[in-house]
Amino acid sequence: MQAFAERLVERSRPGRIVIFTSGPPQTGAIAYAASKGALEWITLSAAAELGRFGITVNAVNPGFLLSEDAGFIDGQLITSDGGHGVADGSWPR
Repeated sequence: MQAFAERLVERSRPGRIVIFTSGPPQTGAIAYAASKGALEWITLSAAAELGRFGITVNAVNPGFLLSEDAGFIDGQLITSDGGHGVADGSWPR
C-alpha cells in the first residue's frame, strides 16, 4: 500500500485502495484476530493520511457471503458506490 500510494502522490494522481478483511475470529485465533484488527486500524489511518491526496482507502468484509448462514443470499448485486446510483449519476466531488 505504501509503495502504491507513494507512486500516486509523486504523479499527483488520485487512487483507490481496497483492503479485504473478515469478521471476528473463532476461539483460539489470537494471531488472526490481531492481524484483522491491524487491518481495520491501517484502513482508518491510511484513509485519514491519504485523503488529502485524493486517495481513498476502504476495507471490505465479504465473509458473511461465504458462511453457511449466508446460504440464503443468492443472485444479489451488492453495490458500494457512495450514493451514485440514487443521485441520478452525480454527486458532489
